[in-house]
Amino acid sequence: MTYTIMLRSNTTFIKVGNFSNVSFRYNSPVSPMPLPEEDSTENMLVKLEGNSMNLGLSWMLIEEKENMVGTDIKRVNNKWAIDPTPTQIKSKTPFEQMNQIKLLQPKGMSDTNFFIYILDDSVGGSTSYTYATIDSLDAKLLTVQGTWQSISFTIDASNPVNISTTLDFIEGKQVVTIYGHAPEASKIVSMTPNSFGDGTLTIRSTESSLYTANDRPTIAAVEFAGIRDGYDPVQKKVSFTRPSGQYTYDTVWSGITAGKYTRMKIRLYDDKSAVGKWSEESTTTVTVT
Repeated sequence: MTYTIMLRSNTTFIKVGNFSNVSFRYNSPVSPMPLPEEDSTENMLVKLEGNSMNLGLSWMLIEEKENMVGTDIKRVNNKWAIDPTPTQIKSKTPFEQMNQIKLLQPKGMSDTNFFIYILDDSVGGSTSYTYATIDSLDAKLLTVQGTWQSISFTIDASNPVNISTTLDFIEGKQVVTIYGHAPEASKIVSMTPNSFGDGTLTIRSTESSLYTANDRPTIAAVEFAGIRDGYDPVQKKVSFTRPSGQYTYDTVWSGITAGKYTRMKIRLYDDKSAVGKWSEESTTTVTVT
């Protein structure tokens, strides 16, 4: 039997070529509570934590004839591969593969959408599979869902053209952070000053498309920043509640000193005061009266 290992992050597949080994470590942590004046046979073993499983995967990134990253997989020449028909991601050289893998580093609570598949190369026809249809694939010998805790890339002086890669993966279904997920950068769509000349600027922005339905933070404030008349930096934070179900919306900056404003940007704060990323600076100049 031959088989192929695939990694998946949300909608993106990575083919693991030239793998060295895969290991499974099942953990069942127990805390010892030895009592005074008792020998080891009387040691009380207390299980305070549940079980876990760590998967270790090692492979070599080499120059490939096919792209190793894409949105669809199918059997090609009796082996599972990235489907060459749909849009692919440039990923043939070792450094191209490494750069694409680095982009998938887990960042938020939705990043448990990582999977490792071991696929039987002898099973399957010519059908192409995406993240939405992979569950119906009969060739899956093993499926592990979770997230990766670390990945390392090593270039050996004796073999500098290839990159040795090691992934440490933990099985699970949910990532929980203590302070929530800091908001991703929004994008400014438009800026409109109030025609009444009352020092008010309405900024329309749209939230990041990186969120999933369960990962979008609760917004409690928005902060504005920019440059007035080419030299004077200005900044203000105001309370804000996202309109229900809307992810493109208007925020109002009031009490602004009249002038020409450039390099405008915004960032969001969640309800745990986690500070979001700044948007890209707007290239538009807006005049506030």
